Amino acid sequence: MVGDGAEFSMVGYGAPGRATLMKITILDDYQDTIRTLDCFKKVAGQDVTIWKDHTKDVNTLAKRLADTEVLVCIRERTPIRAPLLDRLDRLKMVTQVGVVTTIDLPACTRRGVIVSSSQMPGRPSYATAELTWGLVIAAVRRIPQEMAAMRAGKWQAYPIGTGLRGKTLGSLG
Repeated sequence: MVGDGAEFSMVGYGAPGRATLMKITILDDYQDTIRTLDCFKKVAGQDVTIWKDHTKDVNTLAKRLADTEVLVCIRERTPIRAPLLDRLDRLKMVTQVGVVTTIDLPACTRRGVIVSSSQMPGRPSYATAELTWGLVIAAVRRIPQEMAAMRAGKWQAYPIGTGLRGKTLGSLG
């Protein structure tokens, strides 16, 4: 599938001679990290296609996913709605990292497509809040600048930033 626009295709990886392969498609791996994860070894022996670009176009997605049995959505960007699902006759399962707000759960239920996620609607994403506060603290304390200075062989090259004791930080928006 490399010739038809896929950024990465792995057919029969790890299982020579295996007659039936599960067709797995992974969307939106724009950082090209999936293949570097230890868990990627778990799909060895399957027919895996990874798309690094992003599209919301139903016709494009229907063409890319026509033979897909398991769809892996690693970003909450691609809408998986009834108009697309109705064109994916081989689809058996959709997995989503994070909440499933972009997946049409009633349409999946009607078609008998299993939806798997680490979070369902109504369950908050604590990671987002935690990472946001990590970035706020790093900015206030000038951690990135100090890291760059240390890598350049300088120690405490910048003022250490603003102390947080007794301060009130907040986030709007």
